Amino acid sequence: MTFSVEVTDGVCVRDFEPDDEPVLQEVFAASGGYFEALNGDGALPGDLQSLFYAAPEGVSPDTKRILVVERDTKVIGVLDAVPGHPADDAVAVGVFLLDPAHRRQGIGSSVLHALFDVAREQGFRRVAAATPAGWAPGAAFLAAAGFALEVSTETTAGVGNRVVHRGEGPILKAALDIA
Repeated sequence: MTFSVEVTDGVCVRDFEPDDEPVLQEVFAASGGYFEALNGDGALPGDLQSLFYAAPEGVSPDTKRILVVERDTKVIGVLDAVPGHPADDAVAVGVFLLDPAHRRQGIGSSVLHALFDVAREQGFRRVAAATPAGWAPGAAFLAAAGFALEVSTETTAGVGNRVVHRGEGPILKAALDIA
């Protein structure tokens, strides 16, 4: 079953397709601040690939949905979602990145609210997310969307089946009731 939802005029979210990879590599490269806060480095060559294989403990990577954000048919962002995690009535959102040239224009918020509507229609009541503790734009975005933020002493290191990068630091956990 393919996924596609129109968000606003010219902006939509749809399933990742293999042809999207080169543009998403560019989005990752342009999002150096996120990766520096996440792992102490810029985007690494395998970061996009690992998005497909990394999953929370006990969750099959096949459960994860990789979605792209398009504006006027150009891919400008990516997010991954794991339905049914960390609880049956929840959706976990991992990475949610827009190309920096498209940030602070309301696109991210519009995408998030459109996806909340889809999640509610599918019976989900909560959304869990996380962002590197040192990445102020991620924390500000989640707070503005209404998420409750909690600094965690855990890092992304060792979560699920991911390979640990030497520079990984603490994360901000975020939760939102969308019922």
